[in-house]
Amino acid sequence: MATEADTLEALAVKLGTMTPELLDANEGGERGDVPFELLARRFAVAQRAA
Repeated sequence: MATEADTLEALAVKLGTMTPELLDANEGGERGDVPFELLARRFAVAQRAA
């Protein structure tokens, strides 16, 4: 599965819809709630004044 959204909150909502739909389309797993985890990480470099 690949998708994107403007914010992490919007991505979580989108995944909450897409994940069960994908499982249903592939007849995978049991019925009911589908837990998922969304992790985000960002690395940056701060520039120090010379």
